[in-house]
Amino acid sequence: MPTAAVMPPATALPRDNTPLPRVLPSRAAAGSAADARAAKSRSRLDSLTGIRALAAFAVFAHHAHSALITSPGLGHLTRQGSSGVAFFFVLSGFVLTWSSRPDDTARSFYRRRVARILPLYLLAWWGGVALNLVTGESPLVNQLPALFGLQAWVPSDRVHFAGNAVLWSLSCEAFFYLVFPLVIGRLRGLSTRAAAVLLGCVLGAAIAWPVLLHPTSGTGVRYWLMYLFPPARFLEFAAGILLALLVSRGAFGRIPLGPVSVLAAAVYLLAGWAPMHLQPVALMLIPWALVIVAAAQHDLAGGRPAPGWLVRLGIWSYAFYLFHQLILKDFAFVHRPGGTLMQLVCSLVLLLVATALAGLLAERVEKPLERRLRGRPATGSGEQRSRPAQLAP
Repeated sequence: MPTAAVMPPATALPRDNTPLPRVLPSRAAAGSAADARAAKSRSRLDSLTGIRALAAFAVFAHHAHSALITSPGLGHLTRQGSSGVAFFFVLSGFVLTWSSRPDDTARSFYRRRVARILPLYLLAWWGGVALNLVTGESPLVNQLPALFGLQAWVPSDRVHFAGNAVLWSLSCEAFFYLVFPLVIGRLRGLSTRAAAVLLGCVLGAAIAWPVLLHPTSGTGVRYWLMYLFPPARFLEFAAGILLALLVSRGAFGRIPLGPVSVLAAAVYLLAGWAPMHLQPVALMLIPWALVIVAAAQHDLAGGRPAPGWLVRLGIWSYAFYLFHQLILKDFAFVHRPGGTLMQLVCSLVLLLVATALAGLLAERVEKPLERRLRGRPATGSGEQRSRPAQLAP
């Protein structure tokens, strides 16, 4: 089935609605280059970037099982990888809010989003077209809505999963980006109590929605309404916005990252035995939200920096997400290996291939084109200076 981000007194967060300072003065002024690098890492919330890579790998495992691995038992360890998209949606709302400025304009925001998302998206769309010229799986007419980011609005799996199937989530993100400048001012103006109450309502609605719809298969209108319908998935994005606002006001007590990560991993493993309709959002939404808050608090409080290699993988995760399923489908079309062991080995090799391709695309295509489309150096805007992660799912 396709799938397809309080403080100790020394780093207390402001309790008004202004954005957080992106540099911690007491740390940045410590005098050593190591302290300066650590402060920069915390201001970018690099732990969230690293966790993003792990969520992308979970989605890869989900698709690898669909494309290559025939063992039903392994499905209990992979099918809940679709919940990685929920993590991306929550993280997207969190990061965009975290890096936003009250004086930003909608036009400037849209320009940055287009520069960030569009180049690799178009390349990934053409990749889907090329794949289907070989496999004949989807006619070109079914892939055209994806060219304009509209496929998630169409209640037919022949359209929303046509071509490069993972692009459906970018169709949802396009809707989120369109709405964000229209709502962020109002949400920022809420009192802390009102924001907390609204967060509870949003999380409750996002969890109740799949329970009420209860689709029994990965096709049909009820599945589309649960999994792909952009206004329904906006609930996760809105939860990310509210989480960022509440963290910035110090509304949460300190949540330790280690225990929360263990909790999320345990729920994730158990979700493999849950009914299909609960796996993408309902079971993992709260654990993902807790992990995002805990990771942000961890970095702001001066916790141990995330490993550099993991942060780098997180930076590459947008490119990885866009192209990993094309690699899996290409390989499966040419040859599906027999035997579970060989299928796992091939999946691991393809994971390495997808990672290498993602690094190449991120460094040689994505970054240069983003700078060109922005029309100025990539470090020139507040959002880019503080960006903790690549924002698209």
